[in-house]
Amino acid sequence: MIAVTSKKAYKEINEEGVLKTQKDKIMYVIRSHYDIHRKGISNNEIAELTGFRINAVSGRVNDLKKDGVIETFNKVKCSITKRLVNTVVPKDNFYFREQLNKLRLLLGVYNYDKHTITQNSKNETTLRVGYWERIPKNDLIRLQVNSQLLLTPNSYYEEDCGDKFWYVIEPMIVWNWASQFSDKRYS
Repeated sequence: MIAVTSKKAYKEINEEGVLKTQKDKIMYVIRSHYDIHRKGISNNEIAELTGFRINAVSGRVNDLKKDGVIETFNKVKCSITKRLVNTVVPKDNFYFREQLNKLRLLLGVYNYDKHTITQNSKNETTLRVGYWERIPKNDLIRLQVNSQLLLTPNSYYEEDCGDKFWYVIEPMIVWNWASQFSDKRYS
């Protein structure tokens, strides 16, 4: 049962616009943490990064779960409390969808018109080109660099058809490409 004072406080911060602002900042932290580290984040870690009190973070995280934009991921040892806690991740990674759309466009540009992007039984996003064809190495590198997606080749041998190739698609952790060429030789 929720206390009357809690309901009043919730109504007041909602009317003031504080709820939306807190939710936006917390969602940004959750998404950024996931994009960089590929793992969930705890409420205490969110509180540490945002400067919000833990009760505000817990409330907004619950709101975001109800909104369907984040989900509980797994239990890990919290870097703040050193206890085993649930973490949260974005439910539908918008940036990943945008990168997939870019990959589809690039596949068309490189004349891979017959391709299929699907989810497999392991809940992995996969790419199949033509009739399980291999993408040449140079094209594979260009697709990965330009889409910022990691395409991991997989194959299996079928006696009737030979090797069948497909690619597991994962978001690539982006680093500063310019830092690779900071040596004076490239200046």
